[in-house]
Amino acid sequence: MLPVNAPYLRLYLFCSDQYIVSAGGAVALNLLAVDKAMDYFEIDLEERSDFYEKVRTVAAKVLNLQHKEAETKRRAAQKK
Repeated sequence: MLPVNAPYLRLYLFCSDQYIVSAGGAVALNLLAVDKAMDYFEIDLEERSDFYEKVRTVAAKVLNLQHKEAETKRRAAQKK
């Protein structure tokens, strides 16, 4: 990880247990939690759009990996 990305990762990790979940699993990171975390970390209003973008990108990649893993497990279970 590049040092320039450390603040974004720190924010994501702080909120990483705040996913919106449906019957099929996690669907999105709760951006209200991200907003509150930015308040907590005192992130300037001018910087928040960059933080939202980066954190949403990380969350989307994590969800994509989780969904791929779940699909792989589902297919393996069907073969049995």
